[in-house]
Amino acid sequence: MEAGFVIFLFMTGAFAFFVLGARRANRSLDPADIEARKTAVEARRAAAQAKLDAAAAKRAGKTAKKAQIDEAQPEQDAPSVQVQETVDPYELAMAELVSEEIDNAVWAKAFALSENDEATRRMYVKLRGEQLSKNGASTPNANVKAEGAAPKFNPINVAYFFVMLAPAHLLGALVFNVANGFPTSLPEVASGQLWLGYVLWPFAVGYILWKRQQ
Repeated sequence: MEAGFVIFLFMTGAFAFFVLGARRANRSLDPADIEARKTAVEARRAAAQAKLDAAAAKRAGKTAKKAQIDEAQPEQDAPSVQVQETVDPYELAMAELVSEEIDNAVWAKAFALSENDEATRRMYVKLRGEQLSKNGASTPNANVKAEGAAPKFNPINVAYFFVMLAPAHLLGALVFNVANGFPTSLPEVASGQLWLGYVLWPFAVGYILWKRQQ
């Protein structure tokens, strides 16, 4: 029963490879399909260009509207107060140090004036903070990486994980058993704790092939 289950999984994956590969080969040789692909690519490019044009027109409209408001505002009116969050320059210097996006010139000077690494780091914060204070810095350095940005989820990464999981598990079990002189039973390996990875393997392969055809 277990052997039949494993054989079914691998036959399903092989069938998915064969069917999707043959379909892709036939589509790639069909002149009508080639022309349809070209048309689709041109349509996507046109849509992207239309979005860019719309965004540019929107920005131009906002700029023109702002210019009209500025012209209509009387000169005697007091300038509006813009609330801006200020950041301590020494805090910016520490952020640069933590993110390793340091100013090389300031770091070299701090290194020359210090006796060890810890003293160099403290001297860098001092010198860099003074430099930012003189420059009137109130926002973080552009080289400091933004924190808290969540990575975008991509389902194909999960598919690649499951595609690699089953072969890697089989190879690891085979190497371990050979090194210790144990017999290797593929049904036992496939029906172990990672059985779900073997069940999802053909679906992951089919998903990857489908995404590549798009």
